[in-house]
Amino acid sequence: MSHAATNWAIRQRGLKPAAKIVLWHLADRHNGDTGQCNPKQERLAQDCEMSRSTLNLHLNELERLGLIRRIVTIDGATKRQRPTAYVLIGFEREAESDNRTRTASGNRTRKPCPKKPESRVRNSDTKNPVKEPGKHARETGAPKRSMHPIPVSGSGAENWSAWLKRSDHPPIDELAERAEHAGEPVWLLPIRSPPRAGDRIEEGIVLRWIEERRKAR
Repeated sequence: MSHAATNWAIRQRGLKPAAKIVLWHLADRHNGDTGQCNPKQERLAQDCEMSRSTLNLHLNELERLGLIRRIVTIDGATKRQRPTAYVLIGFEREAESDNRTRTASGNRTRKPCPKKPESRVRNSDTKNPVKEPGKHARETGAPKRSMHPIPVSGSGAENWSAWLKRSDHPPIDELAERAEHAGEPVWLLPIRSPPRAGDRIEEGIVLRWIEERRKAR
């Protein structure tokens, strides 16, 4: 459960009441730690107290409005469809924007107040120096952003490969890191699906990631 995601859903305006209920319950199933949101349709319909056919009508409307995106993947071993993964597009953009704002605020140099004879900002040569934001992450090799696991065999990886090729970028196996998620091999990518045409926020996230990966190679 992600309180930030449910708060975002509540703030959305102009939706039909039933569609907003669906969006709220989707956000309630969003995992704030992993970024995953993949409730089964039967459970989601039960939560929303509506039939699956009615549920899908509202999901179609939410997707048309650009609030969510559905990602369908197939189990490589059984060839059966896995539970649909849902991307809360507006929430992820808002979270990315908040991260950029916090980073920019954290990087501002604090200046002593001219009206005070002594500054409350500690000097860098004291016993307890102020740590530069982000410095520890760079030194320890910690990831700069949360990455999304995309199954190696599935439509998600195929869509990414096609987008990278179409955009004249290196192939996915040269850029993305290989990992394991829920016992399955995955690619770690900056967003769940390739950037949509004209979406500057998503394109900016991906282009920065590509540049970082090129420098790391």
